[in-house]
Amino acid sequence: PKRDWSSDVCSSDLIKLEPGWKTYWRYPGDSGVPPGFDFSGSENVGSVTVLYPAPARFPDGAGGHSIGYKGVVMLPLHVTPKDAKKPVTLRMKFEYAACEKLCVPAKAKAELALSGSSGQDAAVTEAEARVPRPGKIGDGQSPSVQSAKRDTGTAKPRIVVDVKAPRSEEHTSELQSR
Repeated sequence: PKRDWSSDVCSSDLIKLEPGWKTYWRYPGDSGVPPGFDFSGSENVGSVTVLYPAPARFPDGAGGHSIGYKGVVMLPLHVTPKDAKKPVTLRMKFEYAACEKLCVPAKAKAELALSGSSGQDAAVTEAEARVPRPGKIGDGQSPSVQSAKRDTGTAKPRIVVDVKAPRSEEHTSELQSR
């Protein structure tokens, strides 16, 4: 049967964490383990792009900070077939760490037959909307850096960055110097 691959298929990987547990972003921060993906057993897959919704920063328990997720984590996957007229079978091996006080290595496998239809689950659409996108400075749609300064008046020197976000929301982010 003919498939309609007018755009990439969007699927997702789902992790459900118990209260108090966390897992990590692609860059885990001072400690933690980034997730790993293997799609090599897939059929008719040209490429897979893993999208990472904006993570949270949390203390790692050792004086540093980690970057990742708590609760339910959905990582959208954009899948592009090699041949748009053939079916796609996505076979995924996924390794990650689930951590409370100590980290536990976790592995998962999934196999999905993708149809190429444009229909997409609302939860996947919501997760994809939380993925940071590149923007142009001053476009009014993206956060922009208003100022950055080094603060050495604390026990640990830090860099303080003032950011202006759309709708006049202001955020301050601190980066610890080493």
